[in-house]
Amino acid sequence: MPQKSIQEPILKRGVSTTYQEIENAKANVVRCFENFYIIEGVMGSVAGGISIYAGLAPSLPVYFEKHDTTLSISWDVEKLLSRVARVPNFLILAHRLSLLSPYTVDTIFEGVQLLTERSTLIYSPNGLNFHYPTHLDYESDVKFESPEIELIERLHSYFNHISNLGLRSATEISGGIDSAITAYFSSIHYNDNLSLGLLISDELGTQQIQRRNQLVDTLGFRDYSIHIEEFPPLIPLLEGQRIRYRDEFYLKGFERLWSEAKSRGCDSITNGQGGDELFYIQREQMGSTSNASRPLPNYLSTRANLAASIDSVFFAPPGLMARTVYNGFGVQSREIVRLGLWPIQPFTMPRIVAPCKRLNSSYSSKKQVLKVFLQKKASI
Repeated sequence: MPQKSIQEPILKRGVSTTYQEIENAKANVVRCFENFYIIEGVMGSVAGGISIYAGLAPSLPVYFEKHDTTLSISWDVEKLLSRVARVPNFLILAHRLSLLSPYTVDTIFEGVQLLTERSTLIYSPNGLNFHYPTHLDYESDVKFESPEIELIERLHSYFNHISNLGLRSATEISGGIDSAITAYFSSIHYNDNLSLGLLISDELGTQQIQRRNQLVDTLGFRDYSIHIEEFPPLIPLLEGQRIRYRDEFYLKGFERLWSEAKSRGCDSITNGQGGDELFYIQREQMGSTSNASRPLPNYLSTRANLAASIDSVFFAPPGLMARTVYNGFGVQSREIVRLGLWPIQPFTMPRIVAPCKRLNSSYSSKKQVLKVFLQKKASI
């Protein structure tokens, strides 16, 4: 029987590949990571197009914009915003000002859109198509009787996989429980342990520094830390100064830490981002519930109140994590990637988050399951 020939797509100014290579890449990526994007050529009659698939928890956002016959794609929204003047999306602005934090393909910039988790974007000669995903049961494989044990097992498995990739990662340690857990697993799975710290010298910060020092000493990290006072934020006060979209209070200090890690040969940054939302997920935050019963703030105009009260049918389907977590992907990660590093964030991985939804209140309250584990293993 003659073998079926495989058409190889030709992507203008892009990458051409074969169908089997795509399928192999998909299998490997899905098995290894949950935070991925796959970009592939579209086969057959629509050759010359492109498809993008988002993973369960993309570490970086992907923004896209169609202009005439061109599709622009970037994880850095500034690159899209710098092209032409933008009109604000009033509906999304109204929802954000009402503190609803919508998670949707639409952004506050008209025409600039976001590839949400598990969604698909297809651009071909037939036009641009975006598809939200169907519902997914993230918790179906969680052992009901012992989710606290499974949580720890999955953390071990995740860090073991990262170490097998041969990455050299620096670990951010603040002194809080989230970074303490990532520090513990980093110390037993990574070969070359570099810790990074941004220190704050107030009363609460002093307590954090003490806990942090104990962690660093106990777990055997080589430490590099700086004081936030040395890196004040740049606030444009003079007339005519342009406020950058990505300005953030602590960003200058973090950029110094990440640059130091890069100079020491690291290729990734491990941190505890997402830990604050690990056990506190409100299902009504997730998607298609009505906002009619929710009191709206009194600072919005009548028109904005009306827009914000519209049912959130245009939100992405419910995911495992709160919309605030999904919206937060890439806020700091974008700056990490600008330096040629990759963010490693275990507490945003669905396989690690899922067991936390099954914990009883005695374990989930104040992250008790993590505190008990750390005290037992590291005597901290």
